[in-house]
Amino acid sequence: MKVLGVTPLYPPMSRVGAWLATHRCLRRMVERGHEVHVRTTFAPLGYALDGIDVLGRWDRCIDGYDVVVSHHGDTVSAVKGLCDRQRVPHVLMVHGPSDGVDGSSLTVWNSHSSRAGRDGIVVRPHVDPDEYRCRPGDAITLVNLSPEKGGEVFRLLAPSMHDKQFLAVRGGYGRQARVVGLNVETIPTTQDMVGDVYARTRVLLMPSETETWGRTGIEAMCSGIPVIAHPTPGLRESLGDAGIFVDRSDLAGWIAAIRDLDDPERYAAASAAASARAAEVCAQTAADLDLFAELLEGCA
Repeated sequence: MKVLGVTPLYPPMSRVGAWLATHRCLRRMVERGHEVHVRTTFAPLGYALDGIDVLGRWDRCIDGYDVVVSHHGDTVSAVKGLCDRQRVPHVLMVHGPSDGVDGSSLTVWNSHSSRAGRDGIVVRPHVDPDEYRCRPGDAITLVNLSPEKGGEVFRLLAPSMHDKQFLAVRGGYGRQARVVGLNVETIPTTQDMVGDVYARTRVLLMPSETETWGRTGIEAMCSGIPVIAHPTPGLRESLGDAGIFVDRSDLAGWIAAIRDLDDPERYAAASAAASARAAEVCAQTAADLDLFAELLEGCA
């Protein structure tokens, strides 16, 4: 079968979790022998990635495709309208708060907490453990300094813990907090998350205001990196009992949680729990990908 994906951006030009998750779903279709093309609404250049042909900007044409996959929030009405007129099944990917779109052939939610009992299926973002496993480093790390991801929390934490080395990774979207200090290094958005981030990280911070899943946390846990997080429903679902949860408003609690991991035995236990949780989740999400592929094949 022939599948078309329509998204605003696409990896590797953007590592936003929504596009990474969509790519992994479409990659599973390639692995099952299907032809997959992607059109974006912002990027004009074409290239190939993992067997998928990214053909540049969407020309509002769906001729010759058996299924069209698009993402909520961006041209979804236009995509669905074309699919309805040409009687092509439309699959809607929902990554984040959304009510979905009535009448899509299939709605795919990125977590049980985001689906919240509504129609559709849950396909949690899949991480391939071998692609992210490394030896952890020494830094206390935050990925994306936007207010929603906890940039202000990080800005207050770093000067409160002069004996710790902090690593800040600028995000690909949102206003980024400015964090300065001799114990803080800020790096730009990177395509090499393993070499530039996780191999330098001892503890990952996720003080996100909202998070319907938390792919970055699972990526870090593949290397046994403990994750301290604000208890959003999505992060509780993804990190499970291996997550160390502290309310984002409790600065003293974040400092105490980081200090607690100075104890070698406690760090070793947290690291082992993180590795075990990553293995468990990655096995579950691999099964989610198979369900996605089977239902797309059924739609066509």
